[in-house]
This record gives sequence, structure tokens and C-alpha cells, in this order.
Amino acid sequence: MRILTLGCIVLLGMSCALVAFFLTRNSERERAEQEFAWRTRRHLEALRVNLERSEECLYTLRDLFQSTGGVSYSEFQRTAQDLRRRHQGVQQLQWVPRIKAEDRATFEAFARSTVSPTFEIIEGDEEHHVNVRAAPRAEYAPVMYVDPKSGNEASFGIDSYRGTHQQTIFHARDTGTIAATRRILLRGKTTEYGWACFLPLYAKGPGPTTTEARRERLLGYIVGTFRLTDWIASSFPETKSSAVEAMIVDETPGTPERFLVSFSGGVARTPPPNGEAAFATGLRSAAKLSVGGRDWTVLFRASPAWLSAQATPYSYAAPFVVLLITALVAFLVHHIQRRAEVVGRLVEERTAALHAVEETLRGDIRRRELVESALRKSEDRYRAFVGQSTEGIWCFEHETPISTHLPAEEQIDLMYRNARLTECNDVMARIYGHERSDQIIGAPLDSFAPREDPQNIAFLRAFIENRYRVVEWEMREVDKDGTPRFFLSNQTGIIEDGLLKRVWGTRREITERKREAELQAQQATRLRLAVSAASLGTWDWDLATQRVLWSPETERMFGLAPGTFDGTLQTYMSFLFPEDRERIGIIIRHALETPGETGTDYDLHIQRPDGTTRWLVARGAVLRDVTGKPVRMLGTVMDVTHQRLAEEERVRMERKLQEGQKLESLGVLAGGIAHDFNNLLTGILGNASFARMDIPANSPAQPSLEQVEIAAQRAAELCKQMLAYSGKGRFVVQRLDLSSLVRETSDLLQVSISKNCVMKFALAEDLPAINADATQIRQIIMNLVINASEAIGDRSGSISVTTGVMDADRAYLSEAHLSPNIPEGEYAFLEVSDNGTGMTPETRAKIFDPFFTTKFTGRGLGLAAVLGIVRGHSGALKVNSEVGRGTIFKLLLPCADGPSENTSALPSPLITWRGSGTMLVVDDEDTVRATMTRMLERVGFDVLQAANGHQALEIFHREEEKIVGVLLDLTMPLLDGNATFTELRRCDPDVRVLLMSGFNEQDAVHRFAGKGLAGFIQKPFKPETLYSKLQSIFENEPSREKAEPLA
Repeated sequence: MRILTLGCIVLLGMSCALVAFFLTRNSERERAEQEFAWRTRRHLEALRVNLERSEECLYTLRDLFQSTGGVSYSEFQRTAQDLRRRHQGVQQLQWVPRIKAEDRATFEAFARSTVSPTFEIIEGDEEHHVNVRAAPRAEYAPVMYVDPKSGNEASFGIDSYRGTHQQTIFHARDTGTIAATRRILLRGKTTEYGWACFLPLYAKGPGPTTTEARRERLLGYIVGTFRLTDWIASSFPETKSSAVEAMIVDETPGTPERFLVSFSGGVARTPPPNGEAAFATGLRSAAKLSVGGRDWTVLFRASPAWLSAQATPYSYAAPFVVLLITALVAFLVHHIQRRAEVVGRLVEERTAALHAVEETLRGDIRRRELVESALRKSEDRYRAFVGQSTEGIWCFEHETPISTHLPAEEQIDLMYRNARLTECNDVMARIYGHERSDQIIGAPLDSFAPREDPQNIAFLRAFIENRYRVVEWEMREVDKDGTPRFFLSNQTGIIEDGLLKRVWGTRREITERKREAELQAQQATRLRLAVSAASLGTWDWDLATQRVLWSPETERMFGLAPGTFDGTLQTYMSFLFPEDRERIGIIIRHALETPGETGTDYDLHIQRPDGTTRWLVARGAVLRDVTGKPVRMLGTVMDVTHQRLAEEERVRMERKLQEGQKLESLGVLAGGIAHDFNNLLTGILGNASFARMDIPANSPAQPSLEQVEIAAQRAAELCKQMLAYSGKGRFVVQRLDLSSLVRETSDLLQVSISKNCVMKFALAEDLPAINADATQIRQIIMNLVINASEAIGDRSGSISVTTGVMDADRAYLSEAHLSPNIPEGEYAFLEVSDNGTGMTPETRAKIFDPFFTTKFTGRGLGLAAVLGIVRGHSGALKVNSEVGRGTIFKLLLPCADGPSENTSALPSPLITWRGSGTMLVVDDEDTVRATMTRMLERVGFDVLQAANGHQALEIFHREEEKIVGVLLDLTMPLLDGNATFTELRRCDPDVRVLLMSGFNEQDAVHRFAGKGLAGFIQKPFKPETLYSKLQSIFENEPSREKAEPLA
């Protein structure tokens, strides 16, 4: 026994020695962490102080300029030299004035006399990498004063607005604060870097508060360039055995290079180290610095040498001391065991006390048994109450208690994640379609209150907001049979130490009560309807006397003043239309002859004494005597004229909607065909043009090639008509005189109609101009006149063409085609009428249907195309026709402001322009790519080809430095033109992209608005058109030149 005791003591001592070892280690580590935290705070504060001192140099120079009317170069140098002596790390200070274009000559003359005899405002020539005299611009920001001057003479006159820090200097100008650049290579250095800061200087007076005021009062900028190594080195005054290493990175969004400077072993470096991985492990910390609007992060870590030096021998001495103490304790225990006899006597003396304690424990056990018995009785009463309750009772336990301090949405999320049903009665189980409570115990909250139901979320939110208690909350649920059920819910949360641990609640079904309430509401609604029915007219017909009584409302419906109806059937029948009298007589006789309490409903179409017509609905019932003989018929009458008119309007609108849907579906087909056909015509027209250019002018093939071009151009015009039919035609909109347009077309109209027809013109003078495409309007005139000629046929007849101006109201426009979206107002009209055979209503309803024709030949697209053109011009077309009396087509076009323009086309100028560089052609059609390549190579470009967007992006990534522009097709498989353009702009925001498409410019370009698209060209096109477009893009684009860096 003694050996066992001593063994336990030794084991305990060894355990304590291990604990002492680890506690000592932890203490050393905490001390090192505290020391490291103190050092990093000290270095961070030093970095901030040095930054403030650097910025103070700029504020000092700004105060110098603001306190004096003018500062000479020598005064600037004296102040700048003093600042550089007192502030370590200042590389260079500059004064950059703002010079407007009209002051440039005066400023340059002054600078030559005071700064440098060769001074002039210059900028960088990107192509030759030299500085050249700056091009004329609205204003400049040239470097005027520089300190130190030695080695920085090349900076004089450089326009800072054209440099790489253009956005930084504009930010300083517009905000009135210091703006810093990203890391820059210092002038004359190869591996040393720094940063530059711009401080705007404004005219004297109250500080400007708006961007416009700052730009107006701007005088110039104080510019400072600072060395990163000196700045960080002055913040770490320790020797090479520095305890802390640091790295500073630039985390400003859009910064191309994060690393700025590092400090390790007492040495500051600007060449980037191996990476930031070393600062992601071990004892480390990070802090934020804001420098001129840029976000810098300082990463600290303890140097390995210093960290190893913090270890002490105490962690090993502590367990040794514990083991020594253990040995002493073991010796003492051994000594104590030898005195066992004394201890035995002491045990006997204590036995009596132990017996007394045992009796106390027995008493405690008896009291505990009584308490447990009381708890069982309480539990039995609770079970009996729950089992007999008519309400559903339940309890949800939260597996992980929920803090009541969390946001409501987060608490709800945790409830659905952790809550489980732990108790409920059978009533609760039956509510959810089960027989016993044990069938649903353990189910999650989502099984009873689905999260996707908004009312459940609202219930839980109210539960939280009402301090975890909800009383009489009404909820609607749908059971598994689809029947809606209603419940009243009560809920209370059990909260301990700020944690929601469980929720108790009850639920009572009130579906029957809700149904009774709904029935009461329905009865109330019926009562309101009955009251409102008092406005209906009533009538009473006495069969014995043949007298009829009308209520005043009935008399008003028939157009009579109250009390003026004479009560006779003859008067009543006189209101009816002749075709209705016999029908209504049959209905009434049938009601009277049918046994029982019969009733009848019938419609009345009446004509009032004032000539207006109304539609009425009469409802009547027959009253009989005891023998079954009818004695009286009474009922109500209701005016349904408005309903009948609304129904007729609805039918008319549905018919017009069906017409629009037919045109829309075929328009999509026509637009697709035109797009694909335009791709084919691009190759045909381009190659025909090349062939004519390549062969001699007197070649026998020239006429044939001219015919090919003419045929291709006619096919292109056909495509434009198909696009116009689809509503996507490209209109060349001008202000036109409709009468002048008809006169220009009159000769062509005369030869296009039958010789049996006579043309008559009634053209108004001084018509208001219209905004329209001349070619499309001529097409409408031709179609309408040719249709009129064909309607006359071989007979003699006349065709009249009339122009004028009219005011069209909504009633007039509602009878025209395509009228719902155009406003009322003044319209110029073109009316084409003939005295031909006319059209039946059935034919008139189908004339605008695609492929409908009354001729044996033809496509049936004439009037359908006309309707497409009218729709594109926001106009309307009205048709009047009767069989045997001819047809009138009336075209309405909205009037425009201003005089009309001349529609004569000017000849295209000869293109002699030449290009250079590499162009990327992106199109899925091989013929189009080959044609585009020949066109571009002919004017001096090198060409790369891509068959889809993915290939284009691969080529652009590989050849980005060589590519000067991209010809991009809009419609391509895999990656269309829109997505390809987005990716190209992501690679190079300044890339020039010329979009190509067979669709018109309005439809093709609207998705690219504001995204930097260089231009658009519609297929098919001739080489001259492409060259003209490229010339405008490359010669009119703003300069992309850049100036030399400031330092």
C-alpha cells in the first residue's frame, strides 16, 4: 500500500512538471507577442508621422504661393531646399501651373526669361519616344519649377495632363485633396521606387465646395515625389538586428502591382521579395494606411532571429523544481506512513462523526423521494391536461440555444436549422395528418412551418420583435388534400441567460368559424347587390286589363320622361326593332303557356324617340292563381348598352392584335433571311468591285461586272425591303415634302399602270415636312398605285393621288391600322383612290395578311411590306372599300418641325486614304472574312482572321500589341458579337471596334450605347464605304499620346 501511495505521488509530480513546462512556455510566448505588438504600434505610428511630414512639405509650398502674389524660381528653390533638408525621403518638388490655351504664348515667353531659355510646353511622342511640342488644347499643366534642378532639366514644360498620372491629377483637382500615384520608378534610378503626390492650389477666397467651382478657380498643383526606402527606413531606427520585419503593399482597386517596399534586417528594399507568403505565417499583424486616396496595407512579422532570442531556460528549470519538490513530498509521505498507528487512533475518534453524517444523508434521501413523488404527480397532471386539451400543444427544443442578441433574420435561420419537436399531444398530430404524437416527435421546424411560406417568416419575426411571445396569431395553411384551414397560434419562448432554449405553444383550429364569417360576408354582399339592384327598371303586366306599369327608371331607359308612358302594349312594341317583335312575342307566349312558376330572360334592342338605340335585358316571372291560370307577369329591365359596345370593341381589338401577331411572326422570318442574304451579298459585291478595279477599264468584262454590281445592289435593296417589312429596316430619315416626293415619282407611276387607267393628281402646296425615308415612301406610293391599277383591270378607270394635311383625333385613328401607339394631332396624308371593283368585308380583313393575294400570281407581300414601313414611321393606314364602288387607301404620317430637305443623293467622294498596322476580322462566314481581308490589304493593313468570338479573343491576347482595330460581326455562333466586344474591352479599354451586321444600325448598336464602340457598318457594302468608315475612325479619334513620368 505504501509503494502504491509513493508511486501515485511520483506520477502526480511528473504531471505537474509537464504542466509547469507548458505554462512557462505559454508565458514566454505571450510576453513575446506583447513585445511584438508594442513594437509594431511604434513603427506604424512612425510611418504615419513620416507620411504627415511628407505631405506637410506640399502644404508649406501651397501656403507660400497663397501668401504672396507671385513666387519666383529662386524663392521656390530656397523653400524647397529647406524642406528637403528637414524632411528625409523627399526626392523632388515641383510647381505645375494651370495654363489656358489663350495664355500659352505669354506663359512660354515668361518661362524662357525666368526658368530656361529653351522652355516650351511639351508632351511625349509615343511612336518615336521623344518629347515634342504639345498639340493645341483647351488647357495645359506644364512643369514650371523643379527642385533639385540638377538632373531634372528634362522635366521642364512637360504637360502633366497628358502623362500616365492623368487620372490622379484630375482626382486631386476635383476633390481639393492630396492625390497619390501608384508606385513609380524614380528618375535616374534603375531599381529604386517612390510615389508622387498632387496638391491642388486654388485662387484666393473661400474654399470651393463643388467640382465645377474647383475646376474654375484652379491655379495649379504642388507636386512632390518621395522615396519609399527613406520613408520606411526612418520609421525603423533599429540596427540590423531589428525585431520586426515589414512589407507595404498597395491594395487600391485596379493597381497593377501590389508590392511597394519591404524592410528586413535593418535594410529597406524596393525590388519585390519572393512574395507575401512569409508574412502569412508565424507571429504577424497588419494595419491600414490611407495615402492620398490610396489604400496601403502594412504587413509586420517578427524576425526569426529576434523570435528565437526570446526563448529562456525557465521553461526547463520549472519542471526540474517541481520534480525536486515531488521528491521531498514523497519523503514526507513515507515519514507520515510510519506514524500509521497515530492515524488509526484518529480514525476511530472520527467514526462517531461519520455515523452522524450518514444519518443526515438518509434524511436528505427521504426528502428527495418526497420531491420526486410530487414531481411525478405534477407530470401526471400535465399529461392529463395535455391529453384532454382540444387545442394542439407542442414544444420545440433548440439543439444549440440561440442568442437573443443576434439579428432577427439570423435567429430565424438558426431556428430552422436547430429546432426539433420534443413534445406534443395527439391533437397536434391530427392537425398535421397523423394519429399519434410519437409519429411526429423529432421532426424539424420546417415540417410544420415551411420556410418558403412568407406568413411563417412574418410569424417568427413578430415572435422575436414581441419579446418572444405571440398571442392569437391567425394563420392559413393548406392540408395535403388541398383544403385551406385556419388556426390561431400562441407561442412563448423560454430564455435563460440571454439564450432561447425552447418554445412552448398552442394551436386551435378556427376553420369553421372562418367559414361562417365568409358566409356572413357573402350574405352581406348579396344584400349590397340587392340594394344596388334598386336602380334597375321594373315592370308589371296585368294580364286581365292588359295594362303595363313601368317604374321611372324603366321609362328613362326607353327615353321617356317619368310618368309619360301610357301603359299599352302597342306603345311598348313600337320601341322594338321589327325583327325583334316576333321573337319576343314567342318568348312571352311560351312563358305564359308553360305550367308552374315560370320565368324568362330575353334581350331587347330598342330605338328611343330621339333616334338613339339601346340594348336592354329583361327578366320576368309569371304569377298564377290557384287554378294555374296566369294572372300577372312582372320583372326587371337593365340597360346593357355599354357592355355590348365594350364587347364589340374587345372583338375588334382582338382582330387587330391577331393582325399584328401575324406580321410579327413573319417579320422575324424575313429579318433572318435578309441577315443571311446580306452576308452572301457582301462577298458578291466586294469581289465584283475588286474585279472591276483589277482589270483594265476597256476590258470586255467590265460591262458584265457592272451588271453583277447592279444586281447585287438590287438584291441589297430587296433585303432592306424585307427588313422594313419586319419592322427593322434602316430608315434614312429626312424632312421631306410629301407632295414633292409624289411629283418626283409621277413619271414612274405613269409607266407602271395599265394604259386604260388615267392618273389624276391633287397635290397640296406648302405641306408641313415629315420625318421619313424617301425610298420607303416611294415604295408605298408605287405599291398602292399598282394595286389600284390591277383592281381596275382591263376596264377604263381613273386613279387619284391626293396629298394634304389633317387633324386626326382618337376616334379617327382607332379605325386605322397600327394606330394604338400614335398620338392625336396634325398629320400629312397621302390618299390613293380608284373606281375599280372594290373589296368585300372578308377580303378587306385579309389584305394585310402575309402571302394573301387576290391575283393568280405574286407573292402577296406588297401590302404587308407597306404595313411594315408604315409601322416603322409611326404612321397609320386607313382603308375604305365597297364592292363596285372602288377603294381608298389613306396614309397618315406625323408632321415634323422645320423645312423639308433635298432628297437628291450626292456622289460618294473618291477614297485615297491608306492605313497601317494589323486589323482583326471576326466573322463566321468564310466568304465575308476573305472579302474583308482583300479590302483591308488593298489599303495597306495586315489582316488576322477569326471564325468566332473564342478564336478572336485568343488571337487578340496573343497579338494585342500589333492589332490597331477589329471588324466584328454581330451575329455569330458560340460567342456572339456583344459578348466578344465586352471581352475585348476588358482586355484593352481603348480597342477600336467597327461593328458589322445585316440589321440596321438602330437595332444593332443600341446594346453598345456608352460602351466605346468605334463605329457601325451595315452589310452589304462596297470597299469605298468601308474605307470611308475606317478613315473617320482612325483620323478623327482623340490622341493616345503619353508624357514622360514625373520622376
